Amino acid sequence: MKIKSKYWIEDESGEVVFGEGRRKMLELIEELGSMQATARALNMSYRGVWARIKATEERLGIKLVETSVGRGKDRGSRLTPQARRLLQDFKLLSRKGITHADQMFDSIFEGETPESPPVVPVVAVIGQPGSGKTELILQLVRAWKERGRRVGVLNRASDRNAGKPTLESAVEAGAHAAILAEPGRLEILTADQDEQTAESLAANYALGADLVLFESRERVHLPTIELFRSDLAEKPLTRRSRDIVALIGDRPADKEDWPWFPLSDLDGLMDLVEQTVLKDALEPAGVSLVVDGKKVPQLPFVQDIIEKTVIGMVSSLKSCEDPRDVELKIRLK
Repeated sequence: MKIKSKYWIEDESGEVVFGEGRRKMLELIEELGSMQATARALNMSYRGVWARIKATEERLGIKLVETSVGRGKDRGSRLTPQARRLLQDFKLLSRKGITHADQMFDSIFEGETPESPPVVPVVAVIGQPGSGKTELILQLVRAWKERGRRVGVLNRASDRNAGKPTLESAVEAGAHAAILAEPGRLEILTADQDEQTAESLAANYALGADLVLFESRERVHLPTIELFRSDLAEKPLTRRSRDIVALIGDRPADKEDWPWFPLSDLDGLMDLVEQTVLKDALEPAGVSLVVDGKKVPQLPFVQDIIEKTVIGMVSSLKSCEDPRDVELKIRLK
């Protein structure tokens, strides 16, 4: 037996404004393109569907359905962009809520400890403003989707001018997740108030993705694909060879030992990423750190410190001389 939870949106008075019934109604309007056809599918009157939509619009303060009369392909009803976004967010809430409820059920009723979500590898795609890195990301998303890979796209608020269109374009291109982040706000359903690292955002909000591409105008200490154009800069932004996965675009004269690909060889670039970054990501980490329910990425030396400290203490306990799998949970008052 499992508990399957239902989720809804309430107003300040506690009354339900949006739930599974309205979700199904909007999805049918989008699918059928007609409130009359939606009413027939729900075994309701047209007036009943219309009244419920109007009441929901008034309670939410947004327009949900647009209706065009006359003839031709534009005739009928369709969802507004706000309604599509509401549906998207509501589905995310339901999916995450039910997953969390099922995990709590296993933990409370069956005594099972839910597994922590795997850390999603992050590869930076960097370049000077105007270098074309956004289009490169979209090309990579499309190409990796054809290979069956799920790729997320992450933008910082500092790249806002390019950020929002990139999110919309990334979803259209087939991105598994698209995130715009700034301190105190994320362009997904969340209430986080802290600025988070690219690794932390990927681990907690791009669950299920095989890879996240993090767009930046500045160099970052992550495995990096840099799109270099000699007409925009004399040198690449990346300074350390250990950060670079590959250069793409123009080939700088002083970086001949760095892996390089022309823009025409995306397959070669993706093969290298899969052979290096993704291959390493498949190897299970020795230490998993979860704080307040969120997976926290760790640098190798931090993992090493935690592992040696905990194993050293546990090994000194009776009957724990040779531990293989240790779980430690600390609840602070």
